[in-house]
Amino acid sequence: MKKKLISMLLIVVLMFTMIPAAFAASCTVKFYANGGAGTMSDQTSDSDGNIGALSANTFTRDGYSFTGWNTVYDGSGTPYADGAAVTGMKAGMDLYAQWSIDTYTITYSNGTTSSFTVTNGANGSEGPQGIQGEPTGKSLVNSSCPSSAY
Repeated sequence: MKKKLISMLLIVVLMFTMIPAAFAASCTVKFYANGGAGTMSDQTSDSDGNIGALSANTFTRDGYSFTGWNTVYDGSGTPYADGAAVTGMKAGMDLYAQWSIDTYTITYSNGTTSSFTVTNGANGSEGPQGIQGEPTGKSLVNSSCPSSAY
Protein backbone atom coordinates (compact mmCIF):
# COMPACT_ATOMS: atom_id res chain seq x y z
CA MET A 1 0.00 0.00 0.00
CA LYS A 2 2.81 2.39 0.89
CA LYS A 3 4.62 1.63 -2.40
CA LYS A 4 1.43 2.28 -4.34
CA LEU A 5 0.95 5.67 -2.66
CA ILE A 6 4.56 6.68 -3.34
CA SER A 7 4.20 5.58 -6.98
CA MET A 8 1.03 7.64 -7.41
CA LEU A 9 2.65 10.66 -5.76
CA LEU A 10 5.65 10.34 -8.06
CA ILE A 11 3.38 10.19 -11.11
CA VAL A 12 1.53 13.36 -10.00
CA VAL A 13 4.82 15.22 -9.43
CA LEU A 14 6.09 14.19 -12.86
CA MET A 15 2.85 15.29 -14.48
CA PHE A 16 3.15 18.80 -13.08
CA THR A 17 6.84 19.21 -13.85
CA MET A 18 7.52 17.41 -17.12
CA ILE A 19 4.30 17.63 -19.10
CA PRO A 20 4.02 21.46 -19.17
CA ALA A 21 7.63 21.67 -20.40
CA ALA A 22 6.85 19.25 -23.18
CA PHE A 23 3.98 21.44 -24.34
CA ALA A 24 5.68 24.82 -23.88
CA ALA A 25 5.08 26.96 -26.93
CA SER A 26 7.35 29.49 -28.53
CA CYS A 27 6.22 33.09 -28.95
CA THR A 28 6.27 35.19 -32.12
CA VAL A 29 7.48 38.78 -32.45
CA LYS A 30 5.94 40.71 -35.36
CA PHE A 31 7.62 43.85 -36.68
CA TYR A 32 5.65 46.81 -38.10
CA ALA A 33 7.11 49.68 -40.18
CA ASN A 34 4.82 52.26 -38.49
CA GLY A 35 4.93 54.76 -41.38
CA GLY A 36 8.09 53.35 -42.89
CA ALA A 37 8.60 51.08 -45.87
CA GLY A 38 9.86 47.55 -46.29
CA THR A 39 9.20 44.17 -44.72
CA MET A 40 10.69 42.16 -41.88
CA SER A 41 10.16 38.50 -41.08
CA ASP A 42 8.58 37.48 -37.80
CA GLN A 43 10.96 36.24 -35.13
CA THR A 44 10.26 33.23 -32.91
CA SER A 45 11.41 32.67 -29.33
CA ASP A 46 12.55 29.40 -27.83
CA SER A 47 10.14 27.45 -25.61
CA ASP A 48 11.19 29.53 -22.58
CA GLY A 49 10.15 32.78 -24.34
CA ASN A 50 13.71 33.95 -24.97
CA ILE A 51 15.14 35.62 -28.06
CA GLY A 52 18.91 36.06 -28.12
CA ALA A 53 18.62 39.39 -29.96
CA LEU A 54 15.83 41.10 -31.85
CA SER A 55 16.33 41.20 -35.60
CA ALA A 56 18.05 44.38 -36.78
CA ASN A 57 15.71 46.96 -38.32
CA THR A 58 15.53 46.93 -42.11
CA PHE A 59 12.62 49.39 -42.50
CA THR A 60 13.29 52.81 -44.03
CA ARG A 61 11.43 56.10 -43.92
CA ASP A 62 12.42 59.12 -45.99
CA GLY A 63 13.24 62.15 -43.85
CA TYR A 64 13.33 60.12 -40.61
CA SER A 65 15.84 58.15 -38.56
CA PHE A 66 15.02 54.88 -36.83
CA THR A 67 15.27 55.19 -33.02
CA GLY A 68 14.16 51.77 -31.77
CA TRP A 69 11.08 49.61 -31.17
CA ASN A 70 8.02 49.97 -28.98
CA THR A 71 5.11 47.69 -28.11
CA VAL A 72 2.66 50.53 -28.93
CA TYR A 73 2.67 52.39 -32.26
CA ASP A 74 2.78 55.85 -30.61
CA GLY A 75 5.74 55.01 -28.37
CA SER A 76 3.73 54.87 -25.13
CA GLY A 77 4.45 51.17 -24.47
CA THR A 78 7.61 49.27 -23.62
CA PRO A 79 10.66 50.39 -25.62
CA TYR A 80 13.27 48.00 -27.03
CA ALA A 81 16.60 48.89 -28.62
CA ASP A 82 17.47 47.47 -32.02
CA GLY A 83 19.05 44.05 -31.40
CA ALA A 84 17.98 43.94 -27.73
CA ALA A 85 17.66 40.58 -25.97
CA VAL A 86 14.10 39.61 -25.01
CA THR A 87 13.57 37.07 -22.24
CA GLY A 88 10.62 35.40 -20.56
CA MET A 89 7.97 36.23 -23.16
CA LYS A 90 4.61 34.74 -22.16
CA ALA A 91 2.75 35.68 -25.35
CA GLY A 92 3.42 37.01 -28.82
CA MET A 93 4.56 40.62 -29.13
CA ASP A 94 4.05 43.34 -31.74
CA LEU A 95 6.91 45.80 -32.16
CA TYR A 96 6.44 49.10 -33.97
CA ALA A 97 9.36 51.01 -35.47
CA GLN A 98 9.89 54.40 -33.81
CA TRP A 99 11.10 57.31 -35.90
CA SER A 100 12.55 60.75 -35.21
CA ILE A 101 12.21 63.43 -37.82
CA ASP A 102 15.45 64.52 -39.49
CA THR A 103 16.37 68.19 -39.22
CA TYR A 104 18.58 70.23 -41.48
CA THR A 105 20.29 73.58 -41.06
CA ILE A 106 20.41 75.92 -44.03
CA THR A 107 22.79 78.86 -43.93
CA TYR A 108 22.28 81.66 -46.41
CA SER A 109 24.10 84.89 -47.04
CA ASN A 110 22.83 88.17 -48.41
CA GLY A 111 25.36 90.64 -47.16
CA THR A 112 25.33 89.06 -43.68
CA THR A 113 25.19 85.46 -42.57
CA SER A 114 22.12 84.19 -40.77
CA SER A 115 20.88 80.67 -40.14
CA PHE A 116 17.65 78.94 -39.33
CA THR A 117 16.47 75.35 -39.16
CA VAL A 118 14.23 73.71 -41.72
CA THR A 119 12.46 70.73 -40.20
CA ASN A 120 11.29 67.97 -42.49
CA GLY A 121 7.62 67.23 -41.84
CA ALA A 122 6.94 70.13 -39.47
CA ASN A 123 3.55 70.11 -37.78
CA GLY A 124 3.08 66.37 -38.36
CA SER A 125 3.03 66.46 -42.15
CA GLU A 126 5.49 64.71 -44.39
CA GLY A 127 7.95 66.27 -46.76
CA PRO A 128 10.41 69.14 -46.44
CA GLN A 129 8.29 72.02 -45.28
CA GLY A 130 7.82 74.39 -42.38
CA ILE A 131 10.63 76.80 -41.56
CA GLN A 132 11.41 76.80 -37.85
CA GLY A 133 13.22 79.71 -36.23
CA GLU A 134 13.24 83.38 -37.02
CA PRO A 135 14.95 84.37 -40.26
CA THR A 136 15.95 88.02 -40.53
CA GLY A 137 13.46 88.70 -43.32
CA LYS A 138 16.01 88.35 -46.09
CA SER A 139 15.03 86.30 -49.12
CA LEU A 140 16.53 82.85 -49.61
CA VAL A 141 17.08 83.80 -53.25
CA ASN A 142 20.13 85.95 -53.73
CA SER A 143 19.03 88.65 -56.18
CA SER A 144 22.61 89.13 -57.40
CA CYS A 145 22.71 85.56 -58.84
CA PRO A 146 21.87 85.11 -62.50
CA SER A 147 18.63 83.19 -63.02
CA SER A 148 20.56 80.32 -64.64
CA ALA A 149 22.09 79.57 -61.21
CA TYR A 150 18.83 78.21 -59.84
